[in-house]
Amino acid sequence: MTSCNYLARYQTEPLKVLKSHIHTAIKEKRYLAPAAFQVTSHGFCAPDDGIELLETASFLCANYRYSERSVPTQLVKAHARERVDTIKSMGQTVGKEQLREIEADIRQELVLSTPPSITDLQVVFSYSMNEIWILCSGKAQSDKISKRLFTDLKSLPTSLCTLKREWLPSQLQELIDSTDQSFRLHPNYEHFASSHVAQKGSADRIGGIWDEKVEFTLTQNGEILRIKTTDEFKGEWYEEGDQNTPESLEAIALELWVNSISDLTAFLVELQSNHIDIELAQQA
Repeated sequence: MTSCNYLARYQTEPLKVLKSHIHTAIKEKRYLAPAAFQVTSHGFCAPDDGIELLETASFLCANYRYSERSVPTQLVKAHARERVDTIKSMGQTVGKEQLREIEADIRQELVLSTPPSITDLQVVFSYSMNEIWILCSGKAQSDKISKRLFTDLKSLPTSLCTLKREWLPSQLQELIDSTDQSFRLHPNYEHFASSHVAQKGSADRIGGIWDEKVEFTLTQNGEILRIKTTDEFKGEWYEEGDQNTPESLEAIALELWVNSISDLTAFLVELQSNHIDIELAQQA
């Protein structure tokens, strides 16, 4: 994976000292295909295409799988109507309580006969940032899967909390005006550079490019969205691929990808922290 729509960040205690615990949790919480009676299943496993585990001095990246059997509500209601019509044709009435029981029975029947949908995503244990990241499709998916993930990681002797700090208009403006050579506004947002729209409160998100490697969108409520590699960045690992096997090329791409996200996150955290420090100093 070299793109994701949502980066969910969770702050934790120093992770480097927990390396052995992390490896143990990954080994113990393996994904098993759901049995016929199971609705969900989750755990760590090798993806159908890609790398299961990559560890460097600054992070450990693992593939996490979640599968679920689900049935659309409209389909359940359609089957329920047919059953209710059959009951009524026999001269019987169907009350609200009985209707709920019918729908529950039908949902259970349909769920168990439905193949599970499978989702693979990357979980990053950032040793350098002391954070755990879930790279996924959106907040709804993050909220659902994080509960399962942290249940599987409950053996880790650490606490976790969601890490998402709101950006004030003045902070967004500072990002827009940043002179850091590694950051520039995305072409779609370059008109913000001279308009001071962030300070006026008319901008709720900023699009940027980090180190010519990663495109991203930062929202005012602190969400990092639509992260993907630039075409120039993809060329870096394709050049190295000439002397490497496809497997090692995948590892190179994944390492560069995660390191770029780490550098971007560190830049945003530092910029926001410096802004807060300056405001506190001015107030004092």
